[in-house]
Amino acid sequence: QTRIPIADDDDINSLVAKFGPVLPGLLGQALERVARGDPGEAQDEAEATYAGLFDEEWRTIEWDQPARTIHNQVRSWIGQRDIPLGALGEIDGETLQITKTRLLPVESQPGEPIVAGTVLRRDDERMVVQCGDGAIEILKWSPI
Repeated sequence: QTRIPIADDDDINSLVAKFGPVLPGLLGQALERVARGDPGEAQDEAEATYAGLFDEEWRTIEWDQPARTIHNQVRSWIGQRDIPLGALGEIDGETLQITKTRLLPVESQPGEPIVAGTVLRRDDERMVVQCGDGAIEILKWSPI
């Protein structure tokens, strides 16, 4: 059984790179089983769930959510089926298409809490925005 860990910084591109080398072997095994008439393992219907397409509301970032939720939200929109890459977030009154984020270590903030959605740092290559439980680094974005 092949196990490939998924890291916090993985996105669709890095996952394709990780899974690509093992797919030919898995496909070969599957085709051999089909050729032998092997019906495979039955799926336990009690454990099965339906995973449909995301609701459009999932595209809009709510900055008061935990940073990990926002990070997963951004990287879950992979740009397939005529659906654009990334999630949409309002920053300083402008809606941005955010396509790459990075989780930051959680730091304790003494004093008054920082309002979610506040830009803590910004330059041409990255910005750091306050989320509900800490900050997240935004690495790729574009205005809409």
